[in-house]
Amino acid sequence: MKRKSFTLIELLIVVAIIGILAAIGIPTYQGLIATAKINAVKAQHRVFEEYISASLIKCSISDGGQISLINSANGITTRDHSCSNSTQYLAQYFHLHFHYLHAACGSDAVSTCYKNPYAWGKSMWYGTEQPPIGRSIIVGPKNEKYIRLISNTGDTGTNQYITSYIYKE
Repeated sequence: MKRKSFTLIELLIVVAIIGILAAIGIPTYQGLIATAKINAVKAQHRVFEEYISASLIKCSISDGGQISLINSANGITTRDHSCSNSTQYLAQYFHLHFHYLHAACGSDAVSTCYKNPYAWGKSMWYGTEQPPIGRSIIVGPKNEKYIRLISNTGDTGTNQYITSYIYKE
């Protein structure tokens, strides 16, 4: 009885084809992942910017208005903040609002949680005005009428910052 099997040449051809596909596919995949991470940080930056901007516009159209921001890790408890407060004060509480939103999400990847796409963790940074890759910081300079939002996209593996100035009327 004759056994049917693959010849050595056929096996070498299959291995060569797999090698060529891997040589093309792996760099392409890595490029797509890097682009997705950059776009995720940019999208989060826009969400933070739009939320802060909408809140400050709400302040400008209401005399003696209030901004309700999340004030605890359960993501439910809110605290009202007077629109007459300084941008330095409001920036601190916007930061806490997004920080608590993240804390309330737990460890799952819920879309309303603001995660750092480069490392599993929160996307808000508190400290220097140069956040690590994948994170954002909200700064209210003393005696200024704007809030500065800085995000590090990590474009090309280095620090690349996006900065937005959100003005309080």
